[in-house]
Amino acid sequence: MKCKNCGEEIQENARFCQNCGAALPPEPSEGKEEDAALRSEAQAPEEMEKKEGQGSGETAEKDSAAEEKQEPENTEAEGQKAGEGKDAEKPEVQQKENSEKPERQQKENAAKAAQEEGGTSYQTVKSGESGEPGKKKRTALFLGIGIGAVLLLVLVVGIALMLTGKTKTIDLSTYTSVSYEGYNGYGKAELQFDRERFLSDWRKKIRFGRGRLARSYKRAARGDDPADFLYERFLEVSADLDTKERTDLKNGDSVQLHWSLDKDDDRDIRKTFGVKLKHEDQSFTVEGLEEIRTFDPFAQIELRLDGTSPNGRASLEIQDDSNFIRELTIELDKRDDLKNGDSVTASIDEERVSYFIQKHGIAPSPLKKEYKIENLAAYAEKDSEVPEELLEKMKKDTVDKLQAELAWQSNSGVSYSGAEYIGNYFLNAKKEGRSGNRMVLVYKVTANVKFPEAGFDQNFNYYYYGSFSQILLKPDGSYSIDSYFSTPTNYVQFDTGVKFLGISRILDFNGFQTLEELKTEAVTRGVDSYTVEEHINEGGSGESAQESASAAESGEGGESEAAGSSEAETTAAA
Repeated sequence: MKCKNCGEEIQENARFCQNCGAALPPEPSEGKEEDAALRSEAQAPEEMEKKEGQGSGETAEKDSAAEEKQEPENTEAEGQKAGEGKDAEKPEVQQKENSEKPERQQKENAAKAAQEEGGTSYQTVKSGESGEPGKKKRTALFLGIGIGAVLLLVLVVGIALMLTGKTKTIDLSTYTSVSYEGYNGYGKAELQFDRERFLSDWRKKIRFGRGRLARSYKRAARGDDPADFLYERFLEVSADLDTKERTDLKNGDSVQLHWSLDKDDDRDIRKTFGVKLKHEDQSFTVEGLEEIRTFDPFAQIELRLDGTSPNGRASLEIQDDSNFIRELTIELDKRDDLKNGDSVTASIDEERVSYFIQKHGIAPSPLKKEYKIENLAAYAEKDSEVPEELLEKMKKDTVDKLQAELAWQSNSGVSYSGAEYIGNYFLNAKKEGRSGNRMVLVYKVTANVKFPEAGFDQNFNYYYYGSFSQILLKPDGSYSIDSYFSTPTNYVQFDTGVKFLGISRILDFNGFQTLEELKTEAVTRGVDSYTVEEHINEGGSGESAQESASAAESGEGGESEAAGSSEAETTAAA
């Protein structure tokens, strides 16, 4: 290898020319292969410089040894030339050498300083040359080495400054914006990244680095420009709007842009492309959305009710003959097990609204409507809800059944004397999902027993009921009731004491000896399914079905009057 400055042959791995002292460019060297994958960092520059420094130190030691071998030869050559005229020129030479000692000492000191500062000095004295020219060459060599060391120092500092200052920063906010489409209240935001301007700005400024990660990304790029690869690999997939799923934006709303790039991404980008990204979250304000015409979709929708309270059912009926409203999805929040007084809400599916607006250019408003449940046919829940007309009918049916039963015993001297209405038990279904009610009308009955041949005429009292169910009140004021009603199947006995053929005559009546017995059979056995309201008022404050009295008590024609309240009601005996 020859020096580009003086053309002299130089040794391998030398850092400076041995002849003129010029600094030589370093040979390229590759770093060690890294073991890590894409995120493994390249070998540290300090480690590479340390290895290069060790190599140049070994070369300097070899060159210094070669120089020491050459110096005796040069000294011998100079001695031969000086010996030819030593007798004639001895005083002159001695004087010259004495004068050159300070100068030589200065040069040696300069050379030593140059060695300590910048590297190892090299010199070559060709055979046959006199000592004076060799000294001049050595002086020039030392001077060149010093200059080279200074230049090398300047070069190292310049490279360090260049490496420090070469990382460029890309402010991503200069390339991002948000666009809005739709109508005010039904708008949608979309992120815009000016890719063309980004590539135009950075295609010639971004390069793949030399590290392993950079080489891996370069292979993955498949020949694409580094700027294109940076955009597709990192930027395109990292930006996100917090409202990207919303279609209900209105003017003045705030939209936030977030970047998902983390510290590892920043480091990889810096090592791979030599640039730094500035990616701060941004806030945008919705604007420019047009106003839209609206219509009330519920003006053409009716709520339909079926069934009875509390088991009513609701549905929606669209009155519009076209499919205009049917393109909207409308749902009720509750459809079954409804009772009067409840509320249900009809809601339009907002996901369908955006499509509807884009298609028709008009928006439904409002999107919800609440309906009050009323006018369902309902079962009476207390006795006060039972219409007076219906109550009178139930009373009549009960007394008619009672009189019919007693009539079957007329051949036994039994007759109906009267029945006092003393109140009712109202039973309301309490199990969820079950409907219905029961109303038990209670009477205190007076039956008359006569045996004329024995001179026997006496009244007998017992309790009787009529149980009615499914009392349903309709919205139009009408009502209905189960046509079947029940009466006691229990028997109460009355021993007349009158003997026939030696046997006492005992009579049986459908009913109960006491009110408590009646309640047990007609009411208590159903308390697991019903809640019970008791409205019994025994002791003269009830209603009398017939004014009756015992002949023995009144002494008037075998009949007596039973006292009743001023509100008593009389039903003629059958």
